Amino acid sequence: KWITGSSILYFLYNEGDDVFVGWLLSPVALAYYQYAYRMSNAPATELSQVVAGVMFPAFSKFQTDVKRLRESYFTTIRLVAFVAVPMGIGFAVVTPAFVESAFGAEWLPMVVAMQVLALYGVYRAIGKTMGALWKAVGRPDYITKTSLLKVLVIAVFIYPVTVRWGITGTAVLVLGVNLLVSMPINLYITAKVLETTSLRILSETTYPLVASRGM
Repeated sequence: KWITGSSILYFLYNEGDDVFVGWLLSPVALAYYQYAYRMSNAPATELSQVVAGVMFPAFSKFQTDVKRLRESYFTTIRLVAFVAVPMGIGFAVVTPAFVESAFGAEWLPMVVAMQVLALYGVYRAIGKTMGALWKAVGRPDYITKTSLLKVLVIAVFIYPVTVRWGITGTAVLVLGVNLLVSMPINLYITAKVLETTSLRILSETTYPLVASRGM
């Protein structure tokens, strides 16, 4: 029931913003938003989906050995961050030149939204590792409950921010809800499962963040 519930909620928050943008704004705005979302998220999330699929059975083997589970998770998040963080941030940096050269000047209105969603792609890549861990230790309900909270918060705020700032407002809302609402909760749960701290988990992403800033 938890897996089914999380699948339904995933569909809602993954597709709901598209439906809303198309309904409230215009088909053109929807085209901008969908291209911005899919292209900016692809580099980081394609990697994380593969890693999460592989690590779920691996984590499951260690579900009763917290020490090995913790070490395996740190190795996984370190690998994902090492690739996903520079890919996502690098994509955000080159977005203006990329959009103009690949699509043409008429697509430039989606640049800012694409840059914001590229940062969201980094979050998604790292967050995927947490979902695999929670399922491996027999707590898929964590995914469903946190997803429900995310859907509710987005549903409350999506209308005013989209009316005020268009697709850029929608993109900022999606990123903000994940960084300010979901991330603290996800880190707390993951730290509890691994018997560690949220800061220790975040420390695994420090080097890629610093390197990406230099890049």
